[in-house]
Amino acid sequence: MPIREELLFYAEDSTFKSGYLVTQELCNQIKTNQIDSIVYGNDDIAIGGLNCLLDEGIDVPNDVSLIGTTDLPRSAMLTPSITTQGTNDKYLEYQFAVDYLAALILGDSIENVLEKYSDRMRHYEHFIFERETVSTKKKEV
Repeated sequence: MPIREELLFYAEDSTFKSGYLVTQELCNQIKTNQIDSIVYGNDDIAIGGLNCLLDEGIDVPNDVSLIGTTDLPRSAMLTPSITTQGTNDKYLEYQFAVDYLAALILGDSIENVLEKYSDRMRHYEHFIFERETVSTKKKEV
């Protein structure tokens, strides 16, 4: 499936507010059936996006489906609850990033950090936690 660059939007950062603001740019295209789904870079951005869509009177998931990533616990507590992507090792990225950064700061070997995490990374699995923000209905255009 070809990527349509005009349908890629970038949030300023990884926050609720950025998700809200970037989603405002999409609302007219959603209302005119040009966009039927949104994938957000993390759940915080998705939560902001969901709030924007609801404020605009857009029905999630009937008008647009959305999915986040990172499987934050609060994503399951919203109405509608956010479909998200997560892993079997929830803190691997954080632990790896902290150790990697610490090695850089302390001048330690980055190879030691890579070796420390190699086995966990080999068994790193991604899962989709299907909740209420995704519809499998094909929209008529």
